[in-house]
Amino acid sequence: MKELKQTNKIFIAGIVFFSLILLGVLTAKKPVLPYKITAKEALKLVGDTSKMVSIKNIPSNAQWIDVRNQYEFAKGHIEKATNVYAADLFEPFSIRYFEQLKKEGKKVILYGQDINEASDPWLILSQLGFDNIYYLKEGFDGYQNKKNLAHFRNPEQPALDYARFFVEARKKMMGEGK
Repeated sequence: MKELKQTNKIFIAGIVFFSLILLGVLTAKKPVLPYKITAKEALKLVGDTSKMVSIKNIPSNAQWIDVRNQYEFAKGHIEKATNVYAADLFEPFSIRYFEQLKKEGKKVILYGQDINEASDPWLILSQLGFDNIYYLKEGFDGYQNKKNLAHFRNPEQPALDYARFFVEARKKMMGEGK
Protein backbone atom coordinates (compact mmCIF):
# COMPACT_ATOMS: atom_id res chain seq x y z
CA MET A 1 0.00 0.00 0.00
CA LYS A 2 2.83 2.35 0.88
CA GLU A 3 4.50 1.65 -2.47
CA LEU A 4 1.26 2.41 -4.32
CA LYS A 5 0.97 5.86 -2.65
CA GLN A 6 4.59 6.64 -3.55
CA THR A 7 3.99 5.50 -7.14
CA ASN A 8 0.89 7.73 -7.35
CA LYS A 9 2.91 10.74 -6.08
CA ILE A 10 5.61 10.16 -8.69
CA PHE A 11 2.95 9.71 -11.39
CA ILE A 12 1.18 12.95 -10.39
CA ALA A 13 4.49 14.83 -10.22
CA GLY A 14 5.34 13.52 -13.71
CA ILE A 15 1.99 14.66 -15.10
CA VAL A 16 2.42 18.14 -13.55
CA PHE A 17 5.99 18.38 -14.88
CA PHE A 18 5.01 17.40 -18.45
CA SER A 19 1.94 19.65 -18.28
CA LEU A 20 4.16 22.61 -17.41
CA ILE A 21 6.55 21.75 -20.25
CA LEU A 22 3.63 21.47 -22.69
CA LEU A 23 2.15 24.73 -21.44
CA GLY A 24 5.50 26.47 -21.89
CA VAL A 25 5.89 25.18 -25.45
CA LEU A 26 2.36 26.16 -26.43
CA THR A 27 2.59 29.68 -25.01
CA ALA A 28 6.09 30.46 -26.27
CA LYS A 29 6.07 33.34 -28.70
CA LYS A 30 8.46 34.30 -31.41
CA PRO A 31 10.36 37.51 -30.73
CA VAL A 32 8.36 40.55 -31.74
CA LEU A 33 11.45 42.32 -33.06
CA PRO A 34 13.80 39.85 -34.74
CA TYR A 35 17.32 41.03 -35.52
CA LYS A 36 18.06 41.52 -39.20
CA ILE A 37 21.84 41.40 -38.95
CA THR A 38 24.19 38.83 -37.49
CA ALA A 39 26.21 39.21 -34.31
CA LYS A 40 29.41 39.68 -36.36
CA GLU A 41 27.83 42.50 -38.35
CA ALA A 42 26.65 44.10 -35.09
CA LEU A 43 30.18 43.96 -33.68
CA LYS A 44 31.45 45.77 -36.78
CA LEU A 45 28.91 48.52 -36.13
CA VAL A 46 30.31 49.14 -32.65
CA GLY A 47 33.53 50.65 -33.99
CA ASP A 48 31.94 52.27 -37.04
CA THR A 49 31.84 56.07 -36.79
CA SER A 50 30.08 56.61 -40.12
CA LYS A 51 26.70 56.72 -38.35
CA MET A 52 27.96 59.30 -35.86
CA VAL A 53 26.86 62.85 -36.68
CA SER A 54 28.66 65.91 -35.37
CA ILE A 55 27.05 69.25 -34.59
CA LYS A 56 29.30 70.76 -37.27
CA ASN A 57 27.73 68.80 -40.14
CA ILE A 58 24.07 68.19 -39.37
CA PRO A 59 21.91 67.20 -42.36
CA SER A 60 19.08 69.66 -42.95
CA ASN A 61 16.34 67.09 -43.64
CA ALA A 62 16.96 65.02 -40.51
CA GLN A 63 14.35 64.01 -37.98
CA TRP A 64 15.61 64.51 -34.43
CA ILE A 65 14.65 61.94 -31.80
CA ASP A 66 15.36 62.80 -28.17
CA VAL A 67 15.75 59.56 -26.17
CA ARG A 68 15.82 61.29 -22.78
CA ASN A 69 12.87 61.10 -20.41
CA GLN A 70 9.94 63.53 -20.68
CA TYR A 71 11.19 65.68 -17.79
CA GLU A 72 14.60 66.26 -19.39
CA PHE A 73 12.92 66.89 -22.76
CA ALA A 74 10.65 69.51 -21.18
CA LYS A 75 13.66 71.30 -19.64
CA GLY A 76 15.12 71.81 -23.12
CA HIS A 77 15.53 70.07 -26.46
CA ILE A 78 16.59 70.61 -30.05
CA GLU A 79 14.00 72.50 -32.05
CA LYS A 80 11.54 70.22 -33.92
CA ALA A 81 12.75 67.13 -32.03
CA THR A 82 10.37 64.34 -31.11
CA ASN A 83 10.64 62.79 -27.67
CA VAL A 84 10.69 58.99 -27.70
CA TYR A 85 12.04 57.84 -24.35
CA ALA A 86 14.69 55.11 -24.69
CA ALA A 87 12.54 52.65 -22.73
CA ASP A 88 9.73 53.14 -25.29
CA LEU A 89 11.87 52.90 -28.43
CA PHE A 90 11.00 49.27 -29.00
CA GLU A 91 7.27 49.51 -28.41
CA PRO A 92 5.10 48.77 -31.47
CA PHE A 93 4.08 52.45 -31.92
CA SER A 94 7.73 53.55 -31.95
CA ILE A 95 8.76 50.84 -34.40
CA ARG A 96 5.92 51.88 -36.73
CA TYR A 97 7.13 55.49 -36.46
CA PHE A 98 10.69 54.48 -37.41
CA GLU A 99 9.38 52.36 -40.28
CA GLN A 100 7.38 55.34 -41.56
CA LEU A 101 10.44 57.62 -41.40
CA LYS A 102 12.47 54.99 -43.26
CA LYS A 103 9.80 54.79 -46.00
CA GLU A 104 9.91 58.58 -46.33
CA GLY A 105 13.68 58.39 -46.77
CA LYS A 106 14.40 60.58 -43.75
CA LYS A 107 17.60 60.45 -41.77
CA VAL A 108 16.89 59.96 -38.09
CA ILE A 109 19.33 61.37 -35.54
CA LEU A 110 19.06 60.05 -32.00
CA TYR A 111 20.43 62.13 -29.17
CA GLY A 112 20.54 61.95 -25.41
CA GLN A 113 22.26 64.04 -22.79
CA ASP A 114 25.58 62.64 -24.02
CA ILE A 115 26.78 60.17 -26.65
CA ASN A 116 26.30 57.13 -24.40
CA GLU A 117 22.59 57.73 -23.98
CA ALA A 118 21.94 57.53 -27.74
CA SER A 119 24.56 55.05 -28.97
CA ASP A 120 23.02 51.98 -27.31
CA PRO A 121 19.51 52.54 -28.75
CA TRP A 122 21.13 53.31 -32.13
CA LEU A 123 22.96 49.97 -32.09
CA ILE A 124 19.81 47.99 -31.28
CA LEU A 125 17.74 49.83 -33.90
CA SER A 126 20.52 49.15 -36.43
CA GLN A 127 20.35 45.46 -35.57
CA LEU A 128 16.62 45.60 -36.27
CA GLY A 129 17.37 46.75 -39.82
CA PHE A 130 17.03 50.53 -39.58
CA ASP A 131 19.95 51.79 -41.66
CA ASN A 132 18.71 55.39 -41.75
CA ILE A 133 19.42 56.03 -38.08
CA TYR A 134 22.39 58.07 -36.82
CA TYR A 135 23.36 59.42 -33.41
CA LEU A 136 24.68 62.77 -32.25
CA LYS A 137 28.32 62.61 -31.21
CA GLU A 138 28.24 65.51 -28.76
CA GLY A 139 24.79 64.81 -27.30
CA PHE A 140 22.47 67.51 -26.06
CA ASP A 141 25.18 68.89 -23.77
CA GLY A 142 27.41 69.59 -26.77
CA TYR A 143 24.49 71.08 -28.71
CA GLN A 144 23.72 73.42 -25.80
CA ASN A 145 27.37 74.46 -25.51
CA LYS A 146 27.54 75.26 -29.23
CA LYS A 147 24.29 77.19 -29.07
CA ASN A 148 25.48 79.16 -26.03
CA LEU A 149 28.85 79.94 -27.61
CA ALA A 150 27.37 80.99 -30.96
CA HIS A 151 26.81 84.59 -29.85
CA PHE A 152 30.42 85.04 -28.71
CA ARG A 153 32.92 86.66 -31.02
CA ASN A 154 35.73 84.85 -32.73
CA PRO A 155 38.60 84.65 -30.20
CA GLU A 156 41.10 85.34 -33.01
CA GLN A 157 39.43 88.68 -33.71
CA PRO A 158 39.98 91.38 -31.08
CA ALA A 159 36.94 93.02 -29.52
CA LEU A 160 38.48 96.46 -29.98
CA ASP A 161 40.62 97.54 -32.91
CA TYR A 162 43.42 99.27 -31.02
CA ALA A 163 45.52 99.90 -34.13
CA ARG A 164 42.73 101.84 -35.81
CA PHE A 165 42.00 103.69 -32.55
CA PHE A 166 45.62 104.85 -32.24
CA VAL A 167 45.85 105.86 -35.90
CA GLU A 168 42.67 107.92 -35.64
CA ALA A 169 43.73 109.42 -32.29
CA ARG A 170 47.12 110.41 -33.74
CA LYS A 171 45.44 112.03 -36.75
CA LYS A 172 43.23 114.06 -34.42
CA MET A 173 46.20 115.05 -32.28
CA MET A 174 48.20 116.19 -35.29
CA GLY A 175 45.23 118.07 -36.71
CA GLU A 176 44.88 115.77 -39.69
CA GLY A 177 41.34 114.69 -38.86
CA LYS A 178 39.71 118.08 -39.49
